[in-house]
Amino acid sequence: RRLALTGTPVQNNLHEYFVMVDWIRPNSLGTRAEFTQNFADAIERGQHTDSSKQDVAKMRKRAYILHTKLSEFVHRKGYAVLRQGLPPKRELVVVVNLSPLQRRLYRAYCAKVVNAEGTNKQLFRDYQTLLSVWDHPAMLLPPKGAATAAERESCEVDTETASVLQQAD
Repeated sequence: RRLALTGTPVQNNLHEYFVMVDWIRPNSLGTRAEFTQNFADAIERGQHTDSSKQDVAKMRKRAYILHTKLSEFVHRKGYAVLRQGLPPKRELVVVVNLSPLQRRLYRAYCAKVVNAEGTNKQLFRDYQTLLSVWDHPAMLLPPKGAATAAERESCEVDTETASVLQQAD
């Protein structure tokens, strides 16, 4: 026996759905070509806003046949089933101020970026560096035991950040 648990079952892609069903019950829908001919083509043709009434009717018929054929072993359950057993969702927004060290690092790094030419070229790298400042400044330090120059260089701490870190010590 095989069991497949999915989040939202492979929405809007009948071929992925076919693969999932075929894995659970091999050949229950025929070959991929047969599935495409018997179900996928008709269902996809009837889903468009400009589909003819005949295409929509054929889509509904094939979707119903597919649903009926699979109802024996495909059991779809929505969020409502889970909601009964889960506590209500709570969202909390916690604002945490930067520490003095984080503030100094942030200002030093931003001053470096603002004064640099071509600042847009390294926006992603700058953002990643600032994430380290916001998360925990120790992430900018070389790992403990980084004894070789190559290991220290791989950390890519620029001189401004390094100097701010040294001043903070």
